[in-house]
Order: sequence, then C-alpha cells, then structure tokens
Amino acid sequence: MALSDLTVSGVERAMAEFDRLGRDAFLAEHGFGRARGYFLTSKGRRYDSKALVGVAHGYDRPDLGPLLSEDFTGGEATVARALESLGFQVERPSRNPPWTEEELILALDLYLRSGVLTATHADVIEVSGALRALSIHPERPDPARFRNANAVNLKLANFAAIDPNHEGRGMERGSRRDAEVWDRYASDEDELADAAAAIREGREPRRVPPAERVRSAVVETEVEAQHVERFQVVAEGPIVEAERREQTLVFSLSPTPDEPGPRSC
Repeated sequence: MALSDLTVSGVERAMAEFDRLGRDAFLAEHGFGRARGYFLTSKGRRYDSKALVGVAHGYDRPDLGPLLSEDFTGGEATVARALESLGFQVERPSRNPPWTEEELILALDLYLRSGVLTATHADVIEVSGALRALSIHPERPDPARFRNANAVNLKLANFAAIDPNHEGRGMERGSRRDAEVWDRYASDEDELADAAAAIREGREPRRVPPAERVRSAVVETEVEAQHVERFQVVAEGPIVEAERREQTLVFSLSPTPDEPGPRSC
C-alpha cells in the first residue's frame, strides 16, 4: 500500500464524500481521529489530510481498498508531501511561541537538579504542568503540544548540549536564549532555585545580570623571569590574580639557606 498510488481524481472523490457526510461522520465511517495539524485546504474548507488520503486510496485502488489509520503515518514526510505533489494546498500546524526566560528558568532548575530525564518521568510531567499553568502565553496555536512532557524533555537535552560537564552531545538545536539563561544562572543554583520558586508562586523573579566573561591572554616569558608564585593579570574587566604553579614547584624543590644546594655532576 503506497501513497504513490494517489491521484487527483481519488482525492477529489474523497473530498466529495467528506462534504456529503460531514467531518465527524466521515471520520467515524473510516475510523480516523481528528487531524491536529495537517489539513488539505480547498475553496475555504479544511479536510483532515490523513483521513482524506486513506479514503482516496480506496477510490484509486479498489482492488486494495482504503488505507486504515494504522496502515500509514500522517504528517510532513508522508501525507503532506503526497498531496502537494498532486497540486493540493496543505495547511501546516502553527508553531507555539518561543520559550520565555521564566519558562527556561523552570526547565534549567530541573536540569541542574536531575539532568536529562525521559518524557515519562514524574518530574518532567510536573514541570510541564507548571509551565502550562503559567499565564505568559494566552495564545497557544498547538495546545496539545504546548510545553508538554516531550517539549520539556527536549529542552533538557538543549541544556545538556550547553553543559560542559555533560557526557554526550545532547540536542544541538538550542536557542540563543537558552545560552543566555545558562550563563546567568547555571553557576548559582541557589539563585536559580529562588527564581524558579518565585515564578511558580506568580512573583517576579530577581533578575541576575549576565555573567561577566574575562578573556584570558597568554604571554610567553622565561621560567626564571618572575620568581613569584602569584601575580596580577589585567584583562577586559577587573584585575584578577593568577597562579604560577611551576614556581610553586621550584620553591618546593629549592634548598633552604641552611641546606646545601644540589651537587653538580
């Protein structure tokens, strides 16, 4: 059973049956559920794309009959592509809004406590519920997928890709905002926990400024040029103190004034 068997005539006949029976009766007759995202659009009407393709297959191949819902998958790579190849217009699901800083704080708080968890983990489900309860996004084009457990799981994987201590690659399609929230809060878990608690309680979290990044520079010098263990470094920002570990080693091996020096061979 291949979607390559579809023809324009078969799809149009399925559309005519859809119009005649009505949406609910059409879906019930052929055992399909309502589409959540992909619809064939024509003359101002919307048709559930997967159900339409399954029924159209029966018109095009009466020897094989219509496809059942479990016979094939819907979505971008199958139904949408097949219908568009025949010249039909397909309406795709609207995307939910990007994650805000408040939402990312809740996800990062969970990541730093527990790492990457599966979508079925109780803590992931709990954070998903907390995110969906926030009133930040009144418009949710795809409510079934809005900050659901799968979305939380993927966000944890995004943070894993940023985390230098994480073993593995994580999900590399994180956003710039993911990195900004990581830079602000990952080094201060207490501050992060306070911010997460404030968000859950409907309070405004205290804003932590982005962490200052100091660019390091390497200057070549002779080992004996500076007989000190610590020295100051001027970078782009405050003066910081650096440590010359090799000098510490030299001091530990050098004889004291009361001890004889090393013998030469």
